[in-house]
Amino acid sequence: MKKLFFSRLPYAGIFLVIIALFGGAVLLLWNWLFPAIFGLPEISYIQAVGLLALARILFGGIGGSRRLAGIGLAGGGRGHNNPFREKWMQMSDEERREFIAKRHGLHDFWGGHNDHDHDKNGKKEDDTK
Repeated sequence: MKKLFFSRLPYAGIFLVIIALFGGAVLLLWNWLFPAIFGLPEISYIQAVGLLALARILFGGIGGSRRLAGIGLAGGGRGHNNPFREKWMQMSDEERREFIAKRHGLHDFWGGHNDHDHDKNGKKEDDTK
């Protein structure tokens, strides 16, 4: 147990240094930009670290990056245990083309432009053909 604790102690020090650096960056950026742009008061270092923690809770979650790992955006994931990726990998080429065509149709429904109504030169195909 002691060996495990002492083996992770350097990581705790690195973590604290990173928090201190990010807190300092938030402090400097806030005190430089927000009072001039929005007329807000300057903040202290403790408030900057608290703001950093609040941003992490609101935008990054409390746990690690497991949420992003499932879609291949975080270190350990690479798409493992992602049901959408697994389904995509099991589709044939024809099923994939059909899926993409359906997605284009949905995009058109919501007011997006319709790429498959245009030829390769960007000109709209004539519907009267």
